[in-house]
Amino acid sequence: MKKNIIIISLLFLANQFFAQDKIGNKIYAYGNVENSIIGKTIIYYGFSDPKSEKKIVEKFQDLGVDAISWNKLFIPSSKYSNYEVNNELANNEISTVILIKSNGKSNYTQSYANTNYNGLTNSLNTSSSSSSIIGNMGIIFEIYNRKSNFNKPVAVVNANANNSWGTAGSERGLILKIVDRVVSALKDEKAFNPVGYFTATETNYSTIITDNPNNVDALFQRALLRSQKSEGLKEAIDDYNTIINLEGKAKPTIFKMSTVYNNKAYCLIQLGNYEEALRMVNKALELDQSEWYIWDTRGELYYNLNKFQECVTDMDKSLSIKESNNSLYYRGLAKIKLGQKEEGCKDLSKSKLLGNSSASKEIETLCN
Repeated sequence: MKKNIIIISLLFLANQFFAQDKIGNKIYAYGNVENSIIGKTIIYYGFSDPKSEKKIVEKFQDLGVDAISWNKLFIPSSKYSNYEVNNELANNEISTVILIKSNGKSNYTQSYANTNYNGLTNSLNTSSSSSSIIGNMGIIFEIYNRKSNFNKPVAVVNANANNSWGTAGSERGLILKIVDRVVSALKDEKAFNPVGYFTATETNYSTIITDNPNNVDALFQRALLRSQKSEGLKEAIDDYNTIINLEGKAKPTIFKMSTVYNNKAYCLIQLGNYEEALRMVNKALELDQSEWYIWDTRGELYYNLNKFQECVTDMDKSLSIKESNNSLYYRGLAKIKLGQKEEGCKDLSKSKLLGNSSASKEIETLCN
């Protein structure tokens, strides 16, 4: 199976909550907290304080969460496209995003008086000053995961704490105090589940689909698993057809529609249905010509249709985007069919070096 591009769209939506549960001292939860933090987790800390961010990530790690900082993948102040962000999260197999942000704070003014005796004038001199001290801090933890398609939070925790340290208190100290309480409460509520979305099985995806037939992400992942077995190709095509029928009705977060058409085409190639496969891969290229694997799919299809020059042309485009042993393999075979034996054997040799075991057999047969 060819490489598939995964796209995640994170939507940090405005909070609209209808019920809450108290899960700790001044800690309230909305939604289903249990098993909400699954697999590898990235924490977006909405305060400009790297030291606190590091400590907060470590607090989650200490309780067994496979957590990393958002800034580990994304450089602060740098601009990233939605595609770059989504692809990076998928490539790092992030299953959960926790967004930590302020929910407001209060301050109060504390006045001080200082009296000194002046011996020269035999008098008392009193001076006064005042300072603003933080009184209360509120923090919101929004939890998103792939089981909900990242479309909305699966759970939200709202917590606050009073400053009991007076002038010794600080925003950082109060935030860390709140985080300690929240992380402990999340543990008690069994929020942490080490099994992430990326380790799910076909059975798990089927369960998700039964609960939500419009979950196109689960359909896509199940199709990928099914297509890895020859007896599952027709079922994989059924899943891809369902996704195509839901286009415009259900929003994917881990794939592009061009990949769906490409993958369906590749299943059809393996089943020998070249005519329909050509329609599917041409549709994929109408949607996106920037992915190497779509050109590779059509190039392999052209080879099976004995259109060897067309195969070479498509594999040239594929290899101009990314080097692939499959593209080199079929380009090599096509060149040999076109009478370009020397160039074709060079492609097969390079394909072999890149790990294509089938190239070894062809070299023995065609290049000696």
